[in-house]
Amino acid sequence: MGTFSQDRLKDLIENSGLSYRQNSRSYIFTCPLCSKRDKLYLRKTDGRFVCFVCAEGEGRFRGKAEFALAALFGWPVGEVRRKLYGDDFEDKTVDDLLTFQLYDFYGEEDEIVEDVTSTLPTLPWPGDFYPIDDPKSARGLKYLEQERGVPLALALEYGLRYCPPQRRVIFPVEVNGRLIGWQARSVIPTEWHDDDGYCMSSQRS
Repeated sequence: MGTFSQDRLKDLIENSGLSYRQNSRSYIFTCPLCSKRDKLYLRKTDGRFVCFVCAEGEGRFRGKAEFALAALFGWPVGEVRRKLYGDDFEDKTVDDLLTFQLYDFYGEEDEIVEDVTSTLPTLPWPGDFYPIDDPKSARGLKYLEQERGVPLALALEYGLRYCPPQRRVIFPVEVNGRLIGWQARSVIPTEWHDDDGYCMSSQRS
């Protein structure tokens, strides 16, 4: 089964012809969405990325490497995915969502720019995002425990929630205890077609 490879990621970026810089943890680009210089960070260890300008709002430009690289290269997502993971890649990870933190993209040599965190608003939880131990979250908790191997204690430690109308488990993104966003994973299979016409299914949405 194909897996993420740091070497493949490195080769793709180095041979792309794109202008970038890097620190010990991340490759750093001008964001193709907002055109802000040095705002898109792509983590070397697992390919997770975030644009510190576009992470919130309608664009929500953050997530897995192939979506950032497709936007940067102008390639179909399917083509990037095959180059990055191989033809038989199947995504079953959940730990990266649990551990995602804004500072994970910075290296020790970086000076943290104040406006990266200070300008991000603290968000309120929507009314239908229930704590994972709430009775209304039973379907989400069952999914985490039985399908992902995430016990209730760990889900509570990371502040996971569940949205019954969307049928999605909610993973908070916090900075210094402030909620600045979230990611969601569907508890039912979803299906979509990529730019190459391939039909794919996944638990993530």
